[in-house]
Amino acid sequence: MQKVKTAHGLVWTKDWLGNFRRTHRIRQTQPPPKGEILNQSEVAAYLRISRNGVCALERRGAISSNQITDFAPWRVARSQLDSPLVQTLIRVLKETGRLPQGGCPEAQTSLFSDS
Repeated sequence: MQKVKTAHGLVWTKDWLGNFRRTHRIRQTQPPPKGEILNQSEVAAYLRISRNGVCALERRGAISSNQITDFAPWRVARSQLDSPLVQTLIRVLKETGRLPQGGCPEAQTSLFSDS
């Protein structure tokens, strides 16, 4: 998609990439198990919220998305979605229709002592 070329001006292909990896002894990593890494639509379905809600969680910093390159799908680990912070934010989002200002109220420390 980005039309990145080799040093000799050729277009990268799967064969060229495989040859480059073998020549420079770069191991190919194994993809994570199916269902462990989710894209944005899968995250929305898993949490039962809209894609706008997912974007709000990402802007808030509750989840961190990873894109391999521009315009590539998001990659979010399922373990992030099961964290107590995200689950609390989702509960508040579903109850009120919006995320709380400044983060999760249950996770904030009190400004005043209890005494």
